Amino acid sequence: MLDPHPHLTVFFQVWAAVGPMVGIMVGYLLTSRQQLRQWKRDNVKQECREIVEGLTDFRFALHAAWGPTEVRKEEDLTQSAVRDEFRNRGIELQRMLASRILINDEIRKSRMASRLSDAIDVFKASYFKDQKASHDRLRDTLFVFLDEVVLIAKRA
Repeated sequence: MLDPHPHLTVFFQVWAAVGPMVGIMVGYLLTSRQQLRQWKRDNVKQECREIVEGLTDFRFALHAAWGPTEVRKEEDLTQSAVRDEFRNRGIELQRMLASRILINDEIRKSRMASRLSDAIDVFKASYFKDQKASHDRLRDTLFVFLDEVVLIAKRA
């Protein structure tokens, strides 16, 4: 018996050979986009975690070196290894802020690095005038940065 629709028969024979390859390509496109989005989300969160860790280390170094619980003399601080640790943590935090790849735009828009430098300069300039207020002001600035970084991570 003759096939009443020969063109459909040819189409289905071709589709039987080509269809699975088309399905594989469509599946690849869908999953690769999803995997890229997930990879980016994971790495944004990792970059944020590293900055949160740097902020926390800097805050603890601030408290150890300049904490308001002790009355300190300026001469004692210049020789202090603890003060060197504070300075090193500040440098490390600045490096962290400058070296992020995926959250670089958010960090730059927020001017976090320059605001941190300004806050440290104000802290140093005013510390011996009012230790507690200077310490608290810098600590509060660090908490603001922490909140900003957490928001970046949540948006990822």
